[in-house]
Amino acid sequence: MITRKIDRDDWLAGHSYEWAKKLVANLSATDGQLFVLCLQKGNIEGLGAEVVSLGKEAGASRFRRFWRFQKQALRLYRRVDAVFCHQNPEYTIAIWPYCFIFRKRLVSWYAHKAVTWKTRLMVWCSSAVLTPSIESLRLPSPKIRIVGHGIDTARFKKSTDAVGVVSEGAAYTIVTVGRISPVKKISDLVTAMDILVRERKLANMHATIIGSPALPADIEYAEYLKRKIHSKEMDQAVRILPAVSHQEIPRIYQRADLFVSLSQTGSLDKAVLEAMACECPIITSNESFTSLLQPFADLCLVKPHEPAELASKIEAMMKLNLSDRRALGANLRQLVVEKHDLTQLVEQISKSLSG
Repeated sequence: MITRKIDRDDWLAGHSYEWAKKLVANLSATDGQLFVLCLQKGNIEGLGAEVVSLGKEAGASRFRRFWRFQKQALRLYRRVDAVFCHQNPEYTIAIWPYCFIFRKRLVSWYAHKAVTWKTRLMVWCSSAVLTPSIESLRLPSPKIRIVGHGIDTARFKKSTDAVGVVSEGAAYTIVTVGRISPVKKISDLVTAMDILVRERKLANMHATIIGSPALPADIEYAEYLKRKIHSKEMDQAVRILPAVSHQEIPRIYQRADLFVSLSQTGSLDKAVLEAMACECPIITSNESFTSLLQPFADLCLVKPHEPAELASKIEAMMKLNLSDRRALGANLRQLVVEKHDLTQLVEQISKSLSG
């Protein structure tokens, strides 16, 4: 397995650890073994796989990482039967010569609407390419297999002691979780909250934005959000909190009354699926969810860049009675269990690796 980062605590890469651990369990049933080659590693306690880092966490240069990759590829090719490249097309392109020369099966994972020359080359190099939905890899190829996302529904589930159900006197809690970036359109949530609190005079509600910027443009966008919240005098209703450990994320969904995702990446956002698995009602403008959420479109789907409509959808969610809210949450979880459970995904990965 080649991936960017293995760290069970990392807020962005924590799921990679979950995937790898589930692959270890799957392979061990047939006396198989998993080797992980990553750019950087963090907490890998309990993984049960041999993990080799290219040294990014120690500050290794791109040149040094390149040569470490070649060294590890030469060391491991005799010991493996197949290679699984997770996320970035560059990994597939880099390992392909070894797989071609030594006849190793090469399977890739891709989940983004962007199609570049690297994406096309990745598909050409791969024996098979796995993607969570038809919108997540927009290329025609018989190599592409739609296999759903990998959500650990044993961990992302409703809690018995922290159920986010609004009660008399309790604030209605809205959350959004993920990288703070212009493509996430978080500004529209701030505008919707302004409409609800100041124009429609709805009290006792707040929204929490949980995440951190990663790129220079993201940092600038985070500062813009802070200025916008302050200029609209929404500091009490909307707050921005830094990213939390991946281990803590289920608790956030379990305690929330509503999860909002306005991301325009064009592919299935795993944060939305995680919230659904925790039976948290969701509202999203992500086009990739149109088909999945069609039975609940009136409540859960909103047009992009329409803060007024978003405000109305949030208000409608707030007015749901307890019985309807619980039924919606249960139905949303069932969709994830049926179509996007991690165990099912790992079985598909293993099947693709074996041919």
